[in-house]
Amino acid sequence: LRRLTAMSPPVQQALVPSYHALRRYVSDEREALAAVTAALVPIDLNLANLLVTPEGELVVLDLKTFWLADPLLAIGELTAHTYGTPMHGAVLTHFLRTRPELAAGSTRRIRCYALLATLDIQLFIAEAGGDPQQLPPWGNDVPFGELAAVHRASLAGPGPRAEDLILAWPAVGRGWTAKPLGG
Repeated sequence: LRRLTAMSPPVQQALVPSYHALRRYVSDEREALAAVTAALVPIDLNLANLLVTPEGELVVLDLKTFWLADPLLAIGELTAHTYGTPMHGAVLTHFLRTRPELAAGSTRRIRCYALLATLDIQLFIAEAGGDPQQLPPWGNDVPFGELAAVHRASLAGPGPRAEDLILAWPAVGRGWTAKPLGG
């Protein structure tokens, strides 16, 4: 909150909705979050340190920092950078199908972590003098402001998310490359 209140009024106005969405989610999901079993989780997951081979295998490069946290934090951080890209579709589809013990009921929590990572990145961009709404993540054409809006909308209600559809109907995830333009 200190970082947010130190921003200019226009930046605060742009980022405060994400802060409030996160607060509401944490308040609503307090018990579920308290029940999470922490694990070593890589952070700084983005397109610069992930490769997909022609055979569809995921190769993770250059992971240097780990936190003791909810394992879904890593998927959320990756989602913050890659939502709507072929990489996100491939990784998320693989995760949802191979880790059902983590995937069941986890899609809102993944989006919470995606919004948290997006807000942190937007604060960093603003502190460096950039526009936190218009700059996109490396390797993704969708600006952080639009990504934040999509993640906030996903947290706002109980409706299905794209991830839920992939889990329920695996054929939906094949070739998933549409970007969520317009928030």
